[in-house]
Amino acid sequence: MAFKDANGRITIDEAAAQKDIANIRAAIQDLQAARDSLNEIMYQSQSFAGSTALGIEGSSRQLINEYDRLIGQLQSTVATISSTVEKYRKIDDELKNYIYNRG
Repeated sequence: MAFKDANGRITIDEAAAQKDIANIRAAIQDLQAARDSLNEIMYQSQSFAGSTALGIEGSSRQLINEYDRLIGQLQSTVATISSTVEKYRKIDDELKNYIYNRG
């Protein structure tokens, strides 16, 4: 359902928003899988000796932190989209109830 303002312009397209949320959740899953692989590489590098182990561990830690940050941002985006859709759904319901009860 598309939510429209008083001038008839679409303000929120619920179907598009749900599709965006699904795409973002799929991206989150992919990022989590990549992060988990990096965790495994980091743990395996602990059996290495010398500067190679330190380099792999340091680079892995940096990338894991970046993945965590990106995953958090995407989760926040999903929450924002969901709350915005819910806000407009409530406004739409209130307007329908007002029109129905006044008519």
